[in-house]
Formats: sequence, C-alpha cells, structure tokens
Amino acid sequence: MARLDRWLVNKLVRVEVPHDSRRNGYFHSRILGLHKGTLYIAVPTRGKEAAWVNPNTELYIHLDPSGSAAHSAGLEPSTLQPLRVQVTGRRLKPVPLLELKVVTDLPLHRADWQRNSHILAVTSGKGGTGKTTISLNLGWALAARGVSVALVDADIGTANAAVTVGLSSPRTLLEVVQGKASILDIGLRVHGLTIYPGIVGGSETADLSPWQYGRLLGAVAELEKRFDVVILDTGAGLGLSVTNFLLIADEVVLVLNPFRTSLLDGYGAVKSMTVNFWMPPVALVMNRVADSAAAAAAAAKFAATATQYLGMNIRTLGLVREDIAVIESLQNQSPLVPTNADSHAAQDIIAAARGLLPDWEAQKHP
Repeated sequence: MARLDRWLVNKLVRVEVPHDSRRNGYFHSRILGLHKGTLYIAVPTRGKEAAWVNPNTELYIHLDPSGSAAHSAGLEPSTLQPLRVQVTGRRLKPVPLLELKVVTDLPLHRADWQRNSHILAVTSGKGGTGKTTISLNLGWALAARGVSVALVDADIGTANAAVTVGLSSPRTLLEVVQGKASILDIGLRVHGLTIYPGIVGGSETADLSPWQYGRLLGAVAELEKRFDVVILDTGAGLGLSVTNFLLIADEVVLVLNPFRTSLLDGYGAVKSMTVNFWMPPVALVMNRVADSAAAAAAAAKFAATATQYLGMNIRTLGLVREDIAVIESLQNQSPLVPTNADSHAAQDIIAAARGLLPDWEAQKHP
C-alpha cells in the first residue's frame, strides 16, 4: 500500500456502509492508526446514530469532502477512488473503534495532503509540572502570530484552565458528554485564544464510558474544522482519561521538571505510549528551570534513553526558566504571554511556540 501510514493517520473521513439496509449511507469517522496491515477507525457516526457494524461487513472509506486542505492541494475528494475495507473486529476500549482489513489499495500517493489543523496534546507524567500554564501560554503565543487556536481543557475531573485566568462558565464539556450541548456552545474567548472549559469533579465524571469519550473526540473533530491549532490540555499520568486524547494528537507536548521524580514519571508516560498502535511524535518542554545547562543535559539524556530503549525520537521543544512572573500571573489570574511578554518565562514559551510553527506552516502551505 503506497504510503498509507503517512497520509491516513488522524484524518477525518467518510465511511460508506453499502450493504446494510439499516445503515446504508455515509457516516463520519477518524482514522486512529495503521498497524501491521490493520486499519483502526473510530466507530462511524451520523448524528446520534453509530454504525457498530458486524465483522466481515464491507465498507468504503472516502476522504472527508469538508477537508479544506484537500481543496487547497488541488484535489477533489469526490474524484478519488475510495478504499475498500472489511471489518475484522470491534473494540469498546479505549474508545469504540473498528478494526479493518484493507481489501483494495487506495491510489492516493498523489494525495499526500495535510489536514487543515494541527492537534497538540499537552501532558505530563505527574501533576504539578505546570502543564496547564504551558498549554495556555503556548496557545497565546501561537495566537499572537495570527494562528487561530482552540484550547480544550481535557483534564477530566480536575479541569482548571478557565479558572487559571479568572473565567467561569455554567457550560462545560460535561454538557457535551451528556449530549446537552455542542462544544461550539461553550467556548470562552480571551486574548485571541478560545478556551473550552473542562469537567470539574462530580460523581458523573468518575468513570466516563467509552462512548462518552468517543463523543468528546467527536467534539474535537468539530473544532478541527474551525481552528488552525487545537491544544488538548490533558490530565497527568497513564489512565484512559489521558491516553484517549493522546491517540488523536499530531504531536504530544510532554511537560517535565528537571527533577529525577518528574523525569521518571515522564519516562513511564512515554513508555506507555509505545504499547499502543498509535505513536504521535513527542516534543519535550522542561519547565521551572533554574540551571539551563543542567536542564538541557537532562532533556538530552531523556531523549537518548527513549531512543535507545523505546525506539522513540523525542525532540526538545524548549526550556522554560523559573520566573516570579509566572507566580504573579497565577495569583492575579492573568495571562502571562499577553500581559508580560518580556518576562523570562514568556520569552521561553514564545520561543517554544516558534519551534512548533515551522512544521505546522509547512504542512498548511506545502
């Protein structure tokens, strides 16, 4: 198959169910991964209907006609031959998905087009690394360069991105999970960044079902169509509440502190990714740095160890210096980058954002 693994992963697609009278027609889905000849897609949906089709069912995969990137690349999805696949299995975890055997090749080597958005999942091996501060300020740094950015607080149960900057909203991702609101109804805009408040506490958030996680991933797809960059501020650790969001990322931003415990927890998080069929690239941000030389050495050693033992390539995106301005911004519930851009930490985050942009700009403007 010509470069399937290169262009397919994480694409939004249409799925045609041609031989099932109950579900005949088109559904929307997302490619989750391609591993050893098996294609994984999120269970196709159409409104509130899900195509939880039986094994051996034949399907057709089409490029999503709403993908503006396809048009910018001079391609008309309707003119491209669909990919014929056969369902070989179904899974409920980590989210409802179908396993597919590729029956016919999809001649799309010329359609190596890029999606019109970029998904960054910001995570850490443990709490307290400053992950949310990095997420928010990366968003503001990108927005200041003319990039349209959405930040989704995907830290299920302990979301605090909106509160960090003094925002409150009666509507959160909980309403999205419950089917009471569209994610487009809950956005809060501040300094050019649109924040989608997350779920805080409550017994109903203790154990979201796979279908509810699937609904959240579908909500992210809605944002993809409207923003250049979508930042997912995930939780810390290795649970499904984190990995469910990492699986749709184009790149994972791993936030660590230059301390042994943080590095060990971060390595555990990276190692857990290697057991899954998706493998997003990882960029490392070392936060709260007092000694830049020592932190750079720790980051280099971390990356080298991951390459040697896990076969992963990890790049260092930036070192963010310890700065009283960060503490003051948190105390005042004010954005750091928009209001104190000359501070050491803000300058470091702005530099990290520039490190993200070259690859993204090349994809958007080939």
